[in-house]
Amino acid sequence: MTHKLIAGFIAACALLGACSSSDDEASTCEALQGLGTSIQDLGNLDIVSTGTDGLNEALDEVETSWQTVQDDAGDQFSDQIDSFNSALEGVDDAFSSIPESDSPADSASEVSTSIDGLATAWDSLASAAESELGDCDLSTDS
Repeated sequence: MTHKLIAGFIAACALLGACSSSDDEASTCEALQGLGTSIQDLGNLDIVSTGTDGLNEALDEVETSWQTVQDDAGDQFSDQIDSFNSALEGVDDAFSSIPESDSPADSASEVSTSIDGLATAWDSLASAAESELGDCDLSTDS
């Protein structure tokens, strides 16, 4: 009877994707750490000295890292992933509006606010991932 319960549990885990191997967790953690670094780099960017090219490069790095996270994390953290996607779209929109803006100060403020929103969404995702993944340290304190 015990063997049937164990076999049933393993089958359920496989079907639902609820049980991940430590390799899967390590891969997801590594992808999240890369995303955290990309977000930190974006947040530390000096908008005035890097200009729009520097902003676009940093945003491209965040988007590349984000795609890796989505590929590795699968359906985990769906609420946080949705929030992060929305925040990333906000940053993308803010960056896109820079060339059309008449006021550099307004553009800088909008970009800064959108990056703050992205950092908040990251904090929520990182907290959920650290709780779920156990040994995954996603702190971005330097």
